[in-house]
Amino acid sequence: MVINNTTNTRSKRAWDQFSVSSPESVAFPDRDGETSMPAFGVTRPVSAMEPIARRKAKPHGAVKGYTLICSALFLLKLLAPSVVAFTSPSPSLWMHGGERVRPPFRKARPLPQVSSLTRLRAISEGDVAHRQAQSRKKKQKREKTQDLQVPEALVEAFKPQQQAGPASPSKRNPLELLYSSVRDKWSPGLSVENEERTRSLGSAPAAPPPPATARIVLVAGFEAFNVQLYKQAAATLADISPSIRLTVFTDRDIASRPEVVASALAGADVFFGSLIFDYDQVNWLRTRLGHIPTRLVFESALELMSLTQVGGFAMKAAASAEGGEGGKAASAPGPPPVVKALLSKFGSQREEDRLKGYLSFLKIGPRILRMVPGRKARDIRTWLEVYAYWNQGGAANVVSLFLLLVRRFSLLGPEASRALAQPLQVKETPAQGLIHPLTPRILQSPKQYLRWYVDRAARGRVQDAMVSSPQTAPRVAVLLYRKHVITNQVYIAQLLRILEKEGLLPVPIFINGVEGHTVVRDLLTTRFEQEERRRGLRRIDSLSPEAVEVDAVINTIGFPLVGGPAGSMEAGRRVDVATRLLAAKNVPLLVAAPLLLQDLSSWRERGVLGLQSAVLYSLPELDGAVDTVVLGGLVGDKIAIVPERARKLARRILGWHQLRVTPAKEKKVSILCYGFPPNVGAIGTAALLNVPRSLEKLLIALQEQVRGVGPSTDGQLLLA
Repeated sequence: MVINNTTNTRSKRAWDQFSVSSPESVAFPDRDGETSMPAFGVTRPVSAMEPIARRKAKPHGAVKGYTLICSALFLLKLLAPSVVAFTSPSPSLWMHGGERVRPPFRKARPLPQVSSLTRLRAISEGDVAHRQAQSRKKKQKREKTQDLQVPEALVEAFKPQQQAGPASPSKRNPLELLYSSVRDKWSPGLSVENEERTRSLGSAPAAPPPPATARIVLVAGFEAFNVQLYKQAAATLADISPSIRLTVFTDRDIASRPEVVASALAGADVFFGSLIFDYDQVNWLRTRLGHIPTRLVFESALELMSLTQVGGFAMKAAASAEGGEGGKAASAPGPPPVVKALLSKFGSQREEDRLKGYLSFLKIGPRILRMVPGRKARDIRTWLEVYAYWNQGGAANVVSLFLLLVRRFSLLGPEASRALAQPLQVKETPAQGLIHPLTPRILQSPKQYLRWYVDRAARGRVQDAMVSSPQTAPRVAVLLYRKHVITNQVYIAQLLRILEKEGLLPVPIFINGVEGHTVVRDLLTTRFEQEERRRGLRRIDSLSPEAVEVDAVINTIGFPLVGGPAGSMEAGRRVDVATRLLAAKNVPLLVAAPLLLQDLSSWRERGVLGLQSAVLYSLPELDGAVDTVVLGGLVGDKIAIVPERARKLARRILGWHQLRVTPAKEKKVSILCYGFPPNVGAIGTAALLNVPRSLEKLLIALQEQVRGVGPSTDGQLLLA
């Protein structure tokens, strides 16, 4: 059957409503919203009512035109079977003007039998529900009482990227496309027929259930200086999704308001703790974390770190020697065998270097585990990625840390969690380096730092207030905590400038804390060590060619020299390693640090308390540290130092240096002995100690090295 469009004026007018000015003919849309052009081999998404929108046709005319053409095709198919070729999906040929050409469109599939008014009403209701949801969200934002100013750039960085161009019609209902240009003009009060059937056809889906709330509790220990950073991250997360609630506490809150912390932990989905060491606080937390499905604890007491749980990966206690209850093996806190096996592949085979190997593993471990199948490998990779975000610090990394947890464990539900912004890549800073207030550069080795320092001082700039003669000034290595450096704590620059003004040349090296002993061992040397090497005695084989000579070492972190805040990977302190290391260097190790658990007023009124005393005095003294100096404390959440305390530290170091360069025969030594209560013969008494014998051995050693100590070395006679 040949169709002549000129013989039927009414049909021609109906067809003209759907013609377009482009050379491509338009076919009716399939169910997926695509139209096919067999004549040209082109497929493009197009709205069925695109020419009507272009001509600004009235809504009723659009409906009538669409109904007319559908009815015409239906009647033609019934009355003339030969017209099947006209609507066949195959590229059958038909006659037009005496020539055989391909049909301009293929068979139109039947549309759902739903009234137009029902469609429009459902679409309108969906818009009303959407606007109401947006209004509620804006009201929640206005009611927030956050006093933090969240950088707009940080929020924008985590917003999902908008796709350019119009949305793909394949993801929208054909009738929605049909009325997209006119639906806003229709009254939302039209009656709705067969609402349940309309919903089942997908034109107006039911509103999704409200997303779950992700409750995250963070407790910061020895990093109270980062509380403001964490609160800023909490505000940013709330802007990204109001359903993410990050509650920030410090370890001091456990003592001052335990009921508030306990209430937050009771409903938490994730617990995050860092640098928590106090015995009472650790025990308090251990009894309240068991029900939380995801627990992450970093660089804290081993008893608390052993509670780490990430999906199927648990940092459980590793079996140790036998003798536990019930005949079972007792357990000691430590990483599981799979982690030990991974860490053994990085760093040296020395026990004290395993934590440094752990830092090396952090960079490459997640990429390796990405290729390992299985849920447990994914959970271990999550643990390492979270630690990397926390260790690198910064607002963007902290926000990405918690976004990763919410997405990875679907804390907001599958759909809502996937809709969140992707975490940013970790913004890395060097794990170790040398800094100075007068340069923005991070120098890589002590020798490079000294070259820069000498060159800068040679320019003679008085305003720099640097040491005028770096070649002769006493050099002192200053071990800085990396987190203090990357958060730009102002006390660091103040301390270095005071040391310079007092005549010392500081060599400031920032570290994570766990690798302090490797810096002292490999990057620092002394005149004593170099003299022994010239005599053929090598106590340390790993000394770097970039090492420089120093006259003293200042540890501003506290804790043991080996392992720092995290301690050793095995239970027990590595005092023997620190003792051999300091004996090989033979220079004083001083601890000088601000108090991170006390404010200045508490320190002045009550002195150094509790755990802070163990961190600054007891643990370092076991290694051989001397002359601890408290530099300052907290002012709010900021670290502040007292300038007079820094000057006192500088004078102590100069005194130790002067004592070293003074000839032995010119030195005067005083020995103080305990004698309480007075005048009752209690001089030199001490429980379980033989003070006279100890004094005698000390004098004999001095006699052998110095000569001229005195005629008598009998301890009993001296104390009589």
